[in-house]
Amino acid sequence: MDELIPKPYQIGENSWIQIFQYLNLKDKLKLASINDYFINIFKTPSVLQGLAHFDLSSIANNQLTDHEIHRLLCLANKYVISFTGSMAFKDNSEQHVWLLRDYCPNVRRLKLLFIRDISKTLKDLPNIEELHARLHFGTLNIENRRGLEDLRNLKSLTLEASNYFGDELCRLSQLEYLEIGSHGFDAAALTECCITMRDLRHLDMGHKIEGLSTDHFITIAENCNQLERLAFGICNLDNNVNYEHVCQLPKLQHLLVWIKGALRSEFLMGLINKVAQPKPIESLILVGSQLPIEQVDLVCKITSLKELDISCDSAPVQDLLNLRNMKYLHLTMPEITNHQLKELILKLPQLILLNVRSCRLITEQFVASILESLPLSENKMRRKIKIYLKGSDINWSQIDYKLLQRKKAVVELINGTVDEPILIRQELTIKP
Repeated sequence: MDELIPKPYQIGENSWIQIFQYLNLKDKLKLASINDYFINIFKTPSVLQGLAHFDLSSIANNQLTDHEIHRLLCLANKYVISFTGSMAFKDNSEQHVWLLRDYCPNVRRLKLLFIRDISKTLKDLPNIEELHARLHFGTLNIENRRGLEDLRNLKSLTLEASNYFGDELCRLSQLEYLEIGSHGFDAAALTECCITMRDLRHLDMGHKIEGLSTDHFITIAENCNQLERLAFGICNLDNNVNYEHVCQLPKLQHLLVWIKGALRSEFLMGLINKVAQPKPIESLILVGSQLPIEQVDLVCKITSLKELDISCDSAPVQDLLNLRNMKYLHLTMPEITNHQLKELILKLPQLILLNVRSCRLITEQFVASILESLPLSENKMRRKIKIYLKGSDINWSQIDYKLLQRKKAVVELINGTVDEPILIRQELTIKP
């Protein structure tokens, strides 16, 4: 291979750096293996900058062999800040922790599948601040829980485990972000966490949590004064559980609720009353069943909303037009028409993303109409908007793509959907 590569002095260092930047990661490693000169090129900051947040789960990076991963982490060294391993079942997944321990002292974020034990591996990375662990070995025994306690700098914890419900997590009193997988907390463990984690700002309780009573929601309201984002399910709650107590949280701005039918009217009124408070609700994500039309009207009175995900049978567009601060709107409304959808786009001035699912009445006539109505360039009256349309009746082959290209400064049309909410998933801001 040496014969095929020009001598270094024939090209120059800056040119080699540019060549490295055009290569995929696998080819960069091959070139760096030739001699020390190319190793030094590989280790320049401009080449390494893309490795600060290394994601092995991506398609390209997942093609690396174990030897190449070892070589990569050895060369990247202190530049690696976060590492995402493959979340599929692999016998070698935990070996990446040992490589990070040996070569990457600055790693702060880790997302990885653990197939046996986390107590011995995590103690070698005491500086981890964010951990997303998928546990393949069932319940979390006492040794594993103590392994988590060794992470004194840990601020964010996401645990996915089929038989773990949060017991003894209360010992991690320094956490600001806590998420348990879909099965959710044990109700008693949730109470203990809320009492001890005084700095908790994000809490995802899971949507299958059972045994919650009004007292548990009172505990959250009384103890989680720093809570900004909350996700919980009401599908398994008794009808007399007063979960509207969460509306008393002074800093709560983002809510995700797994629902099955109607919400408690007291809950919706509590969110409406927060509009006049210093920290009103900014996002409300309702996942699950359709909401009764009369409750959609109440939701649209939460005028502070910047993001809303809602599903209902009819299309109450006039109610939705009350949401003048709306930026991200996710709708599952099979009866919405071309004219109604166009009206939302033109009359919600802050809207930058419209994600419409199951919109069987939307046709290419909508596309032609909205393209004709929008200006050619951004101005103070119209920000660029992305429009996602899934399950429409649009014949995409009939779209005037030349006109769409001319309007690309103000609109982008996507035949697909957005799977995740935006605001509640953003990284926590640094405390002032």
